[in-house]
Amino acid sequence: MRTFVIGTRGSPLALAQAKFVEDYLLHHKISLIIHPLKTTGDKIHDKPLYDIGGKALFSKEIEQCLLEKRADIGVHSLKDLETPRPKGLELVTYLPRADARDVLITRFDAKTNTVQGCSIRELPDKATIGTSAPRRMAQLKHHRADLTIIPVRGNVGTRLSKLGHDYNGIVFAKAGLDRLGIQIDPQAILDMDTIVPAAGQGIVAVECRCDDEEAKSLLRGMNDPHSEKAALIERGYIERLPGTSCCSAVGVHASVTDEHIHIYVMREEEGRCMTFCHSFPKDTPHDHLWKVLLGNSF
Repeated sequence: MRTFVIGTRGSPLALAQAKFVEDYLLHHKISLIIHPLKTTGDKIHDKPLYDIGGKALFSKEIEQCLLEKRADIGVHSLKDLETPRPKGLELVTYLPRADARDVLITRFDAKTNTVQGCSIRELPDKATIGTSAPRRMAQLKHHRADLTIIPVRGNVGTRLSKLGHDYNGIVFAKAGLDRLGIQIDPQAILDMDTIVPAAGQGIVAVECRCDDEEAKSLLRGMNDPHSEKAALIERGYIERLPGTSCCSAVGVHASVTDEHIHIYVMREEEGRCMTFCHSFPKDTPHDHLWKVLLGNSF
Protein backbone atom coordinates (compact mmCIF):
# COMPACT_ATOMS: atom_id res chain seq x y z
CA MET A 1 0.00 0.00 0.00
CA ARG A 2 1.26 3.45 -0.90
CA THR A 3 1.99 5.85 1.98
CA PHE A 4 1.12 9.46 1.11
CA VAL A 5 3.35 12.15 2.59
CA ILE A 6 1.73 15.52 3.39
CA GLY A 7 4.19 18.41 3.28
CA THR A 8 3.36 21.44 5.43
CA ARG A 9 4.92 24.24 7.40
CA GLY A 10 5.54 23.32 11.03
CA SER A 11 3.62 26.13 12.75
CA PRO A 12 0.62 25.19 14.93
CA LEU A 13 -1.74 26.78 12.38
CA ALA A 14 -0.20 24.98 9.41
CA LEU A 15 -0.28 21.66 11.26
CA ALA A 16 -3.95 22.18 12.16
CA GLN A 17 -4.71 22.73 8.47
CA ALA A 18 -2.72 19.64 7.46
CA LYS A 19 -4.53 17.59 10.13
CA PHE A 20 -7.88 18.53 8.56
CA VAL A 21 -6.67 17.14 5.22
CA GLU A 22 -5.28 14.05 6.93
CA ASP A 23 -8.59 13.37 8.73
CA TYR A 24 -10.47 13.50 5.44
CA LEU A 25 -8.05 11.21 3.61
CA LEU A 26 -8.00 8.65 6.42
CA HIS A 27 -11.64 7.88 5.59
CA HIS A 28 -10.29 6.38 2.36
CA LYS A 29 -8.32 3.80 4.39
CA ILE A 30 -4.94 4.99 3.13
CA SER A 31 -1.60 5.36 4.89
CA LEU A 32 -0.49 8.92 5.63
CA ILE A 33 2.45 10.77 7.16
CA ILE A 34 2.56 14.52 7.94
CA HIS A 35 6.02 15.90 7.17
CA PRO A 36 6.54 19.36 8.78
CA LEU A 37 9.05 21.64 7.07
CA LYS A 38 10.69 24.86 8.23
CA THR A 39 10.45 27.24 5.30
CA THR A 40 12.70 30.21 4.65
CA GLY A 41 9.85 32.50 5.69
CA ASP A 42 9.67 30.71 9.04
CA LYS A 43 13.39 31.14 9.65
CA ILE A 44 13.64 34.89 9.01
CA HIS A 45 11.58 36.96 11.46
CA ASP A 46 13.37 40.29 11.53
CA LYS A 47 12.53 41.54 8.02
CA PRO A 48 9.28 42.12 6.09
CA LEU A 49 8.55 39.57 3.38
CA TYR A 50 8.76 42.20 0.66
CA ASP A 51 12.42 42.77 1.62
CA ILE A 52 13.49 39.11 1.48
CA GLY A 53 11.75 37.56 -1.50
CA GLY A 54 7.98 37.68 -1.08
CA LYS A 55 5.34 35.09 -0.28
CA ALA A 56 7.14 32.22 -2.06
CA LEU A 57 9.36 31.97 1.03
CA PHE A 58 6.50 30.16 2.79
CA SER A 59 6.02 27.54 0.08
CA LYS A 60 9.15 26.88 -1.96
CA GLU A 61 10.54 24.17 0.37
CA ILE A 62 7.19 22.35 0.35
CA GLU A 63 6.96 22.59 -3.43
CA GLN A 64 10.54 21.39 -3.86
CA CYS A 65 9.67 18.34 -1.77
CA LEU A 66 6.71 17.66 -4.06
CA LEU A 67 8.80 17.99 -7.21
CA GLU A 68 11.50 15.71 -5.77
CA LYS A 69 8.82 13.18 -4.69
CA ARG A 70 9.75 13.48 -1.03
CA ALA A 71 6.16 14.55 -0.44
CA ASP A 72 2.96 13.80 -2.34
CA ILE A 73 0.57 16.46 -1.05
CA GLY A 74 1.23 20.08 -0.09
CA VAL A 75 -1.11 21.99 2.22
CA HIS A 76 -0.97 25.80 2.06
CA SER A 77 -2.76 28.93 3.18
CA LEU A 78 -3.77 30.19 -0.25
CA LYS A 79 -2.94 33.81 0.57
CA ASP A 80 0.70 32.76 1.09
CA LEU A 81 1.04 31.37 -2.45
CA GLU A 82 2.31 33.48 -5.31
CA THR A 83 0.00 33.51 -8.33
CA PRO A 84 2.34 31.86 -10.89
CA ARG A 85 2.61 28.17 -9.98
CA PRO A 86 5.78 26.07 -10.36
CA LYS A 87 5.86 23.90 -13.47
CA GLY A 88 4.77 20.34 -12.69
CA LEU A 89 2.54 21.23 -9.71
CA GLU A 90 -1.20 21.83 -9.56
CA LEU A 91 -3.62 23.23 -6.99
CA VAL A 92 -6.31 20.55 -7.07
CA THR A 93 -8.41 21.29 -3.99
CA TYR A 94 -9.74 24.41 -2.29
CA LEU A 95 -11.23 23.71 1.14
CA PRO A 96 -14.40 25.50 2.33
CA ARG A 97 -13.53 29.10 3.05
CA ALA A 98 -13.31 30.27 6.64
CA ASP A 99 -14.19 33.84 7.66
CA ALA A 100 -11.89 35.94 5.47
CA ARG A 101 -12.07 39.16 7.49
CA ASP A 102 -9.19 40.70 9.44
CA VAL A 103 -9.31 41.36 13.17
CA LEU A 104 -7.62 44.07 15.24
CA ILE A 105 -6.41 42.47 18.47
CA THR A 106 -5.36 44.53 21.49
CA ARG A 107 -5.20 41.90 24.27
CA PHE A 108 -4.60 38.15 24.58
CA ASP A 109 -5.50 36.04 27.61
CA ALA A 110 -3.50 32.81 27.37
CA LYS A 111 -5.35 31.21 30.29
CA THR A 112 -8.74 31.42 28.58
CA ASN A 113 -7.38 31.41 24.99
CA THR A 114 -9.37 34.53 24.18
CA VAL A 115 -8.52 37.80 22.45
CA GLN A 116 -9.99 41.26 22.85
CA GLY A 117 -10.00 44.03 20.28
CA CYS A 118 -11.61 47.17 19.02
CA SER A 119 -12.41 49.10 15.88
CA ILE A 120 -9.75 51.27 14.22
CA ARG A 121 -11.70 54.35 15.29
CA GLU A 122 -11.50 53.33 18.98
CA LEU A 123 -7.70 53.06 19.08
CA PRO A 124 -5.92 55.66 21.25
CA ASP A 125 -4.23 58.62 19.57
CA LYS A 126 -0.96 57.72 17.84
CA ALA A 127 -1.38 54.04 18.68
CA THR A 128 1.31 51.62 17.50
CA ILE A 129 -0.11 48.80 15.35
CA GLY A 130 1.72 45.71 14.15
CA THR A 131 1.41 44.35 10.61
CA SER A 132 3.87 43.52 7.84
CA ALA A 133 1.30 43.50 5.04
CA PRO A 134 1.38 46.57 2.73
CA ARG A 135 -2.35 46.03 2.13
CA ARG A 136 -3.15 46.37 5.82
CA MET A 137 -0.68 49.22 6.34
CA ALA A 138 -2.27 51.31 3.59
CA GLN A 139 -5.83 50.75 4.78
CA LEU A 140 -5.01 51.43 8.43
CA LYS A 141 -3.31 54.72 7.52
CA HIS A 142 -6.26 55.59 5.25
CA HIS A 143 -8.60 55.41 8.24
CA ARG A 144 -6.20 56.81 10.86
CA ALA A 145 -3.26 58.86 9.59
CA ASP A 146 -1.97 59.28 13.17
CA LEU A 147 -1.25 55.56 13.65
CA THR A 148 2.31 54.27 13.81
CA ILE A 149 2.60 51.04 11.82
CA ILE A 150 5.48 48.71 12.74
CA PRO A 151 6.20 45.39 10.96
CA VAL A 152 5.64 42.24 13.01
CA ARG A 153 6.56 38.68 11.99
CA GLY A 154 6.32 35.20 13.49
CA ASN A 155 3.60 32.62 13.97
CA VAL A 156 0.31 33.46 15.67
CA GLY A 157 1.54 32.70 19.20
CA THR A 158 4.70 34.76 18.75
CA ARG A 159 2.76 37.76 17.52
CA LEU A 160 0.14 37.51 20.27
CA SER A 161 2.91 37.50 22.90
CA LYS A 162 4.05 40.94 21.70
CA LEU A 163 0.76 42.66 22.53
CA GLY A 164 1.05 45.21 25.32
CA HIS A 165 4.82 45.53 24.89
CA ASP A 166 5.79 47.02 21.56
CA TYR A 167 2.28 47.21 20.12
CA ASN A 168 -1.10 48.63 21.14
CA GLY A 169 -2.68 46.28 18.63
CA ILE A 170 -1.85 43.74 15.92
CA VAL A 171 -3.90 42.81 12.86
CA PHE A 172 -4.52 39.11 12.22
CA ALA A 173 -6.52 37.06 9.74
CA LYS A 174 -9.59 35.87 11.63
CA ALA A 175 -9.46 32.48 9.90
CA GLY A 176 -6.12 31.62 11.48
CA LEU A 177 -7.29 32.42 15.01
CA ASP A 178 -10.52 30.47 14.43
CA ARG A 179 -8.62 27.39 13.25
CA LEU A 180 -6.50 27.50 16.40
CA GLY A 181 -9.61 27.60 18.57
CA ILE A 182 -8.97 31.12 19.87
CA GLN A 183 -12.13 32.92 20.97
CA ILE A 184 -12.45 36.37 19.37
CA ASP A 185 -14.17 39.45 20.75
CA PRO A 186 -16.74 40.44 18.06
CA GLN A 187 -15.66 44.08 18.44
CA ALA A 188 -12.26 43.12 17.00
CA ILE A 189 -13.66 42.09 13.61
CA LEU A 190 -12.98 44.52 10.75
CA ASP A 191 -15.69 44.42 8.12
CA MET A 192 -15.01 44.42 4.37
CA ASP A 193 -15.92 48.10 4.06
CA THR A 194 -13.07 48.90 6.46
CA ILE A 195 -10.32 46.43 5.48
CA VAL A 196 -10.50 44.41 2.26
CA PRO A 197 -8.76 41.02 2.74
CA ALA A 198 -5.91 39.57 0.71
CA ALA A 199 -6.64 37.38 -2.29
CA GLY A 200 -7.25 33.84 -1.08
CA GLN A 201 -7.51 34.79 2.60
CA GLY A 202 -9.38 32.13 4.59
CA ILE A 203 -8.89 29.38 1.98
CA VAL A 204 -6.65 26.34 2.45
CA ALA A 205 -5.34 25.02 -0.88
CA VAL A 206 -4.00 21.53 -1.50
CA GLU A 207 -1.34 20.88 -4.12
CA CYS A 208 0.18 17.83 -5.79
CA ARG A 209 2.17 16.88 -8.86
CA CYS A 210 0.34 17.24 -12.16
CA ASP A 211 1.12 13.64 -13.13
CA ASP A 212 0.01 12.06 -9.82
CA GLU A 213 -3.45 10.87 -10.83
CA GLU A 214 -3.91 8.80 -7.68
CA ALA A 215 -3.38 11.80 -5.39
CA LYS A 216 -5.51 14.05 -7.59
CA SER A 217 -8.39 11.56 -7.51
CA LEU A 218 -8.30 11.39 -3.70
CA LEU A 219 -8.04 15.15 -3.22
CA ARG A 220 -10.75 16.26 -5.63
CA GLY A 221 -13.44 14.86 -3.34
CA MET A 222 -12.52 17.56 -0.79
CA ASN A 223 -12.91 20.45 -3.20
CA ASP A 224 -15.43 23.20 -2.42
CA PRO A 225 -16.74 24.74 -5.68
CA HIS A 226 -17.52 28.13 -4.12
CA SER A 227 -14.03 28.40 -2.65
CA GLU A 228 -12.47 27.35 -5.93
CA LYS A 229 -14.43 29.93 -7.91
CA ALA A 230 -13.59 32.70 -5.44
CA ALA A 231 -9.91 31.73 -5.49
CA LEU A 232 -9.72 31.74 -9.29
CA ILE A 233 -11.45 35.14 -9.51
CA GLU A 234 -9.28 36.77 -6.84
CA ARG A 235 -5.96 35.35 -8.02
CA GLY A 236 -6.86 36.01 -11.65
CA TYR A 237 -7.51 39.67 -10.84
CA ILE A 238 -4.15 40.02 -9.06
CA GLU A 239 -2.37 38.29 -11.95
CA ARG A 240 -3.84 40.75 -14.47
CA LEU A 241 -3.32 43.90 -12.42
CA PRO A 242 -0.36 45.80 -13.91
CA GLY A 243 2.67 46.35 -11.71
CA THR A 244 1.52 44.14 -8.84
CA SER A 245 4.09 42.57 -6.52
CA CYS A 246 4.36 41.47 -2.89
CA CYS A 247 5.01 45.16 -2.09
CA SER A 248 1.67 46.24 -3.55
CA ALA A 249 -1.19 47.40 -1.36
CA VAL A 250 -3.97 45.40 -3.02
CA GLY A 251 -6.97 43.58 -1.56
CA VAL A 252 -9.68 41.56 -3.29
CA HIS A 253 -12.44 39.34 -1.96
CA ALA A 254 -15.09 37.42 -3.92
CA SER A 255 -18.10 36.09 -2.03
CA VAL A 256 -19.75 33.35 -4.09
CA THR A 257 -23.34 32.19 -3.52
CA ASP A 258 -25.60 29.93 -5.57
CA GLU A 259 -26.87 32.98 -7.49
CA HIS A 260 -24.39 35.86 -7.22
CA ILE A 261 -20.75 36.89 -6.90
CA HIS A 262 -20.04 39.93 -4.72
CA ILE A 263 -16.52 41.32 -5.11
CA TYR A 264 -14.66 43.89 -3.01
CA VAL A 265 -11.48 45.40 -4.44
CA MET A 266 -9.00 47.80 -2.81
CA ARG A 267 -5.91 49.29 -4.36
CA GLU A 268 -3.59 52.09 -3.33
CA GLU A 269 -2.92 54.63 -6.06
CA GLU A 270 -0.76 57.73 -5.58
CA GLY A 271 -1.00 57.40 -1.80
CA ARG A 272 -4.79 57.02 -1.74
CA CYS A 273 -6.76 53.87 -0.89
CA MET A 274 -9.74 53.32 -3.17
CA THR A 275 -12.34 50.62 -2.49
CA PHE A 276 -15.26 49.53 -4.61
CA CYS A 277 -17.73 46.66 -4.69
CA HIS A 278 -19.48 44.93 -7.60
CA SER A 279 -22.14 42.22 -7.85
CA PHE A 280 -22.48 39.84 -10.79
CA PRO A 281 -24.67 36.84 -11.67
CA LYS A 282 -22.85 33.65 -10.67
CA ASP A 283 -22.47 32.45 -14.28
CA THR A 284 -20.67 35.65 -15.40
CA PRO A 285 -17.51 34.66 -17.32
CA HIS A 286 -14.33 35.38 -15.39
CA ASP A 287 -12.88 37.40 -18.27
CA HIS A 288 -15.83 39.80 -18.01
CA LEU A 289 -15.43 40.09 -14.22
CA TRP A 290 -11.77 40.94 -14.56
CA LYS A 291 -12.44 43.45 -17.33
CA VAL A 292 -14.98 45.30 -15.17
CA LEU A 293 -12.76 45.21 -12.09
CA LEU A 294 -9.66 46.35 -13.96
CA GLY A 295 -11.68 49.11 -15.60
CA ASN A 296 -12.51 50.44 -12.15
CA SER A 297 -8.91 50.26 -11.03
CA PHE A 298 -8.15 53.93 -10.79
